[in-house]
Amino acid sequence: MEDFFIRFVEHCAGMPGYALLAVFACIENLVPPMPGDTITVFGGYLAATGRLNLAGAIAATTIGSWAGFLCMLWCGRRLGEDFFLAHNRRLFPKRYFFNAFAWFRQFGYGVVLANRFLPGARSVISICAGIVGLHAGWVALCSLISCLVWNSLLIGAGYMVGENWQVVLLVLRRYNTVILTVGAAVLLYVVIRKFRHAGHMQKKD
Repeated sequence: MEDFFIRFVEHCAGMPGYALLAVFACIENLVPPMPGDTITVFGGYLAATGRLNLAGAIAATTIGSWAGFLCMLWCGRRLGEDFFLAHNRRLFPKRYFFNAFAWFRQFGYGVVLANRFLPGARSVISICAGIVGLHAGWVALCSLISCLVWNSLLIGAGYMVGENWQVVLLVLRRYNTVILTVGAAVLLYVVIRKFRHAGHMQKKD
């Protein structure tokens, strides 16, 4: 699937290229299997070849990612927790929501600020941000910062390595593995700590 999208974007330059980068970045939030990061890194390569402008590629992917986040945020506010938990879909399994809710209880807006750096949970985080009722303005600002920083890093990396842009994907896959492992460990720690605290309170009673 990645090869198909890359071939589709490869021949685009100027405004059509920016539009496609924005669209793919947006759709990634709506349909998680979409290889959004791959297309973003490839956008850096296109900027290195002169077919796109570096700042333009960053702006396009950031706007697209942000628009996708806000769309899912709206879905979370509009549809509510019961809808998503009642429909245990393959794209948004219940365990993802339980994990995200635990993160929000522990870190609040920090989860939104870090959402682009959390592979596999981006769409769920945007939905949960709407469900838990965080202030829309702060959520929008935090998500914009997250999108801008993450996409700038990916576009910049693709731009610097040029034709070797696929090396960035290898580093990205290793990063994703590490982050998922660390995230699972942190969540496990939070759950264990919560149960220990509950047990300690019961003993006092």
